[in-house]
Amino acid sequence: MIEEVWHRFLEGDKNAFGWIYNHYIDDLFRYGTKLASCDQMVKDAIQEVFVDLFVRSNKEGINPQLIKYYLILALRRNIIRRLKNSRRFSTIDSNEIFEATYGIESQIIRNEEEVSKYKRMHKVLSLLTAHQREVIYLRFNESMEYDEIAKITNIHIDSVRKIVYRSLKKMKKAIAKESVLMFQLFYQSLTRFSY
Repeated sequence: MIEEVWHRFLEGDKNAFGWIYNHYIDDLFRYGTKLASCDQMVKDAIQEVFVDLFVRSNKEGINPQLIKYYLILALRRNIIRRLKNSRRFSTIDSNEIFEATYGIESQIIRNEEEVSKYKRMHKVLSLLTAHQREVIYLRFNESMEYDEIAKITNIHIDSVRKIVYRSLKKMKKAIAKESVLMFQLFYQSLTRFSY
């Protein structure tokens, strides 16, 4: 499907471009708000990414199967550039800006009992560095491959694997300390994805 839409986009079909925009906008916004707390900055960055895609002269070189990867990478670079250009963040470290809130959180906060579970999960996630949270988010929430994460975060693929392994190990250890119940909740959320 994406190959067909991409081909139509390359031929100048504006409806195909609209489909690409609508198909990826929510994922980009969710990811962007993990990097920057200002929703308007994220929206502006996303807009710029899509404008760049539309006017880019060598877009034929983009593999349509990797369009999500391309868009996330472009958005990350755009937001980091914007943050570095602002006075308050002139010395920002791009590996320390990611703040994750996971999709599972919205499901957990349904009643008072589940709020307790959410708090414990948030406590476990807070044990990770921002860099670890970003890698975990990209791997499990965006279902990205290790090589894609390595290119986005600008670290070696082996380092990505180690970060995922060590982060999961750290989280499981903390969860085990919290309770068996939290481990089951976390494990159920991860079993939806393959390693």
